[in-house]
Amino acid sequence: MTRVRFTGIAALALGLLVSGGCASSGKRRDSRSSDASSGYSYRERGTDDVGELSTRQVQNIRSKTQSWNWPLRDSQLTSSYGYRGSDHHDGVDLRASRKTPVYAVGPGVVLYSSDRIRGYGKMVVIRHEDELSTVYAHNDKLLVKKGARVDGGQLIALSGNTGRSSGPHVHFEVRKGTLALDPVAVMPSIGANPIGERKSRVASRKSRQKSRRIEVAREPASDTPRAAGRRTKRLVRGDGARTSQSSRVTRRRIVRDGESRRAEHARNSRR
Repeated sequence: MTRVRFTGIAALALGLLVSGGCASSGKRRDSRSSDASSGYSYRERGTDDVGELSTRQVQNIRSKTQSWNWPLRDSQLTSSYGYRGSDHHDGVDLRASRKTPVYAVGPGVVLYSSDRIRGYGKMVVIRHEDELSTVYAHNDKLLVKKGARVDGGQLIALSGNTGRSSGPHVHFEVRKGTLALDPVAVMPSIGANPIGERKSRVASRKSRQKSRRIEVAREPASDTPRAAGRRTKRLVRGDGARTSQSSRVTRRRIVRDGESRRAEHARNSRR
């Protein structure tokens, strides 16, 4: 496991983590934009300054994050980025029960993995390229150590309810240098999460297999009731269970038809 030493901007970014928890402190003071809570907003960590990124800046960041995935297999927002009353929430909250696997959104180096920063509980911070970093807070268990190199999609923690938190969830942030960005603005669409889509496709396939009814070949006709029953169109569900009341009714009908044909054949023979 490779370990690195962080200085300069990386050390400054880590030091600025100490200013809050899931509901980060910072009073509303927007000297740069009249819409600080828009999809392109940012907040300067360690200050009260909020502002708005230009479209070009967002496109540049998205070019770096387009291969990233959200940190949960099924990521659902429960609290968005922006102001909560007079306090600024520097990330988003994702629905998660306790001990849900948390994954690195992309490749990078673990900048921080501990619970020493007030408010965040057990937290992992990963440094990515181009001064981008991601934060995963309130975990129950940390599975990586500071200095470790991680791949995108690698398991890094199990979610929890540590630090200043009202219940189990994952607090997730995206930062560029000392700027806290709106993850929804710079990450791939949360509705197009490849990990979540892959899980959904598997679930959908299993559901189709379970409900699919397959028509099996009919056996050659015969005059006996048993053979007539075998001629019944049988349906087999994907889970292997054999069919239902409707097919049994069909089977009885075919048996009665076979008995009727046999009786008619006997009458014709006596003539």
